[in-house]
Amino acid sequence: MSNGFDLTAFIPKFADENRDRIQKVNGAILAFEKDPANLELLKEIMRGIHTLKGTARMMGFNDIVDLSHKVEDVFVKIKEKGLQTTKELYDVVFRALDTLANMVETKLKDAQTPIDIQDMCGQLEGVLSGYVDQTRNEASPPPLITEESGAAQASSAELPEQPEKSGAGTNSPQYAQPPSDTAKPNEMYKESHIPPSGVSEPEGEQKKATDEGKVIQENKKTIRIGMEKIHVLYNQLVELIMTQMAFHQRYEEMLKVNHYVKQLKKIKTEMDVYLRPQEFVNKNLHEIITRYNTMEKCLFDELSRNSGAYKGDVVKLDTVTEDIRQQVMSMRMQPVSTIFDMAPRLIRDIARQFNKEIELVISGGDVELDNIVIDMLKDPLVHLLRNAVDHGIEEPPVRISSGKKSTGVITLSAKQEGENVLVIIGDDGKGIDRERVKETAIRKGFLTTENAQILSDEQVYEFILKPGFSTSKIITDTSGRGVGLDVVKTVIDRLNGSLVIESQMGLGSRFVLKVPTTIALINVLVVRVGDTPFAIPSNSIEQIAYIYPNDVKTLEGKASVFIYNQTIPLVRMADIFMLEKEAENRNKSVPIIIARSDGKKIGFMVNEFLCEKEIVFREFAGYLKRPRYFSGVTTLGTGEIVLILHMQELINAKESGGMLSERKRAQAEKPGKHMILIAEDSMITAELERNILVNAGYMVDVANDGIDAIDKLHMKHYDLLVTDIDMPRMNGFELTAKVRSDKRLKDIPVVVVTAREKVEDKRKGIEVGADAYILKKEFDQSSLLYTIKRLIGE
Repeated sequence: MSNGFDLTAFIPKFADENRDRIQKVNGAILAFEKDPANLELLKEIMRGIHTLKGTARMMGFNDIVDLSHKVEDVFVKIKEKGLQTTKELYDVVFRALDTLANMVETKLKDAQTPIDIQDMCGQLEGVLSGYVDQTRNEASPPPLITEESGAAQASSAELPEQPEKSGAGTNSPQYAQPPSDTAKPNEMYKESHIPPSGVSEPEGEQKKATDEGKVIQENKKTIRIGMEKIHVLYNQLVELIMTQMAFHQRYEEMLKVNHYVKQLKKIKTEMDVYLRPQEFVNKNLHEIITRYNTMEKCLFDELSRNSGAYKGDVVKLDTVTEDIRQQVMSMRMQPVSTIFDMAPRLIRDIARQFNKEIELVISGGDVELDNIVIDMLKDPLVHLLRNAVDHGIEEPPVRISSGKKSTGVITLSAKQEGENVLVIIGDDGKGIDRERVKETAIRKGFLTTENAQILSDEQVYEFILKPGFSTSKIITDTSGRGVGLDVVKTVIDRLNGSLVIESQMGLGSRFVLKVPTTIALINVLVVRVGDTPFAIPSNSIEQIAYIYPNDVKTLEGKASVFIYNQTIPLVRMADIFMLEKEAENRNKSVPIIIARSDGKKIGFMVNEFLCEKEIVFREFAGYLKRPRYFSGVTTLGTGEIVLILHMQELINAKESGGMLSERKRAQAEKPGKHMILIAEDSMITAELERNILVNAGYMVDVANDGIDAIDKLHMKHYDLLVTDIDMPRMNGFELTAKVRSDKRLKDIPVVVVTAREKVEDKRKGIEVGADAYILKKEFDQSSLLYTIKRLIGE
């Protein structure tokens, strides 16, 4: 480091501070792109970039200094009216910011090795000279989500100096550039505003700004704390709560001892009736009784005194623990804007990729959720926003022809509802085509033609939540992989939340995610099934009731009960867990828990309701994989470990009536001996793909080009074709078109695995009839196997 002084200890603070700074610059640029006349936003952008450059220079990170200086040059030229802003220009700038964000994160791992920025600087030089390589824009991936810690910090009050000449980039292997999170643009958020700041101002203005900066620093009452420290503090809180629960248990036991002493005193009073006459005759007996009475009084007085003191200690412990709990839990809470902030960049980039015009409206960003819940919601939100752009919003000409504005609207909002939060993603697009969903469900064997006619909308929407279900014409890197909505459903189930889908053809769709504010401390109902206690999250319970065995009726071969003016299916929890059942008493009531999922209510019969209490939720960690029917585990005050039930899985189990062994499940999921043909002129690629498929249990043949593939397809039956595009004699597009025009081959699924990543190539893949389009640069074993499994109906 510079001046022989080791700045290593400052790197985490550098990364933390500039992670937020780049996020704010992202948001300001998004807003400036829509409002180029807003000079205050331009000043905010330039100040943020300049401050990043300054802090990087102090740390000796010259690669970050050089790249940030190039970005600064772009906006200086925009300010001087020497550069016309275009979408292509902003594409390059955003890529540069993504690179800077990644460089900042990399410094945490390796601060010494400089990163090659020549390519990125070259792109920025092209922008400055008025040339933009538009071929890069088509391949520009939408931003990834990186985990952020803490709330965004305001940028430094330091004013930029006059930009200097940019230095040359350093020479080391080129650095990959996954994009970063972004901050929200001020015009998209009613509740937020990006404060203006100066770039180069008169001396008086500078002094005023400096004075204001001092006041802000003097009044500052916050510090940055890493999430890992909060997690450590939370773990200590858990231990404190466990101790509190143990104290309550001991106090209850002490009250029992007190009760026993009182009972003994009553027995002693009864004994005195018989011993009193003997006491006056027998001197020894009198002395014994006298000593007993003295010790009895001492014991009772001491017990009473300790019980009172213990009660006071428990009350004090409750008060202190609750105060600490509130403080620690508030530290774990974060505004949903933490994940909402990534949406503007995500929507912008995907909209650019699909040539769609989209306005994003965000509200409720100040609603708070537990950090764990925030992290779990990231992937579902990305999937839902991608779907809204890809499947929901139509292209401008289509919207105009249907009487809509050319610009589609996607809404992202959050609002508090008791102990839960509703996260809502909506769009004014084409809505969900229910008939197409039914057709896909029938084709995949999920539904019969007869049953399709009587399904409600709610039941139809259940199909799109199934793993591998997609109505997309082609599987690509953006959509149709069948790993979208089932991921959303899985996460919501893990949170013991709910997902409601609303849609109307031609008007749009809404996805309402209901999640608990926190899963760290939850209220549960503890029940007994056989001799085993289980905990059921209270927010999973719709109602509880008692019924008599005579109330249980059999409808269509299944047990049910008519209660609360409706017929509810019943299942014994003892059957699901294969526990011993108690002998049935026709005159004794049976407790049932009524739970709801996907619009269905199901009653679960248990043996006894034990208690309702708040518990510490703990997930299965380490080498212990989460069992199918359980979401976590907790410990009661008695020290007894109790499993927390996963109600969604229990509802699913109702259909099978018991647990499926892991061996049987593995056998059921094992791929069959399907025949697959690979058309690939590169022997290395072909051998790699063949080995992956053979190891997965498939039988594989290889063709070295399109014509060879056609010959093999006519000689043998194949269940699926994997093809490259660039091949001699007949390329992959021609091969796919040939397959689709052949009556004998037209139903064979075709997967294109190629290096071509332009949008036009993907569209051509759709036009010729490919079922999946996988990029070689994103190729991995799991994506190929998952896609094949989906297409051949395993």
